Amino acid sequence: TLYFANGEFEYKGQWRKGVPQGQGMSYFANGKPKYKGQWRKGVRDGQGTFFFNNGQFEYTGQWRKGVPHGEGTSYFANGQLRYKGQWTKGVRNGQGTSFFDNGKVEYTGGFRGQQKYFGAWYLKHGWGALYNQAGQLLYDGQWVQGDRAGLGASFQGTTLQYIGEWKRNKRHGYGESYGADGELLYVGEWKRGREDGDGTSYDKSGQPLYEGQWKQGEYQGV
Repeated sequence: TLYFANGEFEYKGQWRKGVPQGQGMSYFANGKPKYKGQWRKGVRDGQGTFFFNNGQFEYTGQWRKGVPHGEGTSYFANGQLRYKGQWTKGVRNGQGTSFFDNGKVEYTGGFRGQQKYFGAWYLKHGWGALYNQAGQLLYDGQWVQGDRAGLGASFQGTTLQYIGEWKRNKRHGYGESYGADGELLYVGEWKRGREDGDGTSYDKSGQPLYEGQWKQGEYQGV
């Protein structure tokens, strides 16, 4: 057992060669639990739970060399889920789900995380779905380094807005757009978020309106 100068426990558990190894618990200087779980060569390693200073869980799951690594769940200080999924070297990396602090899902899918200087940043990467705080789906599709890129669908409320190809968060490639009532507006090629290339627009009855070449959102016919 190791103590702080004020007499409170700093660490209580198993030791090997003078350092924590096996099962043990570390504490904040105020006596509240800091970490409970497995240790190896003096650092958190294995299965364990890290706590906020208020006693709420901050992270519970797998550890490696002192940081989250493997499957784990992190929490907001109010106890709500923050992220549940895969970690690599202390950052979200792989498949997982992030949450708003009201408990609603923010995003579920692939993550790519990196440690940078004194913080961590996470990018949506792979296939994933993004939601707003009301729980409404905003986008479901592919991501590359945090941008909508590849195939995907965007929504306004419960209505499909666009389905097709994306590049750098903009409609780019082949796709279909829809109006507020779900009516088809345009089918064809897009460039940098605007109708550009070969395409067809439709009126509210679903009949073709303009068919042919478009440039920067404008029909090029007569």
